[in-house]
Amino acid sequence: MNTGKCCNILALFETYRVCLRNEDAIATIVSKVCGESDNEVLYLSWESEDGDEYCVKFSEGGLNGAVVSDGMLVMKDIEGDDIEIEFQEIKMHYLVSEELD
Repeated sequence: MNTGKCCNILALFETYRVCLRNEDAIATIVSKVCGESDNEVLYLSWESEDGDEYCVKFSEGGLNGAVVSDGMLVMKDIEGDDIEIEFQEIKMHYLVSEELD
């Protein structure tokens, strides 16, 4: 099994952090990639405004089958459902101070 795509997607989550339309979403890498399709490697968790907690789990197979569509990362969770994930771009802005007379 080619594990390259799975490793690259995990690196995205480590480097850029995820926004699931909720600033409180947390991405947790729970296992190392070992080449087994059903190996659970990534959990995404968040809490709704009502206080309900949610968790989506992904396996190596789900990450290896991921595609980018309409600016979204789409991959299957361990239950076989397509999950769309949106990454936000972070830009650095430099503020220039001007001396006022």
